[in-house]
Amino acid sequence: MGCIFPQKLELMCQLLNLTYADFASEQTMTLVLSSLISQEMSRYLVNQFNAGTP
Repeated sequence: MGCIFPQKLELMCQLLNLTYADFASEQTMTLVLSSLISQEMSRYLVNQFNAGTP
């Protein structure tokens, strides 16, 4: 996912119904969840690019 900037974190929370607290520990942000977030955000960005709104 690269560096996490405030805008990127806010977008992930908005799109995936997460909170800042979800990223606070390994108990709430497991490797599986992190991988799923990465996949969903990649899909979102590809869709935005294809729509001409990257």
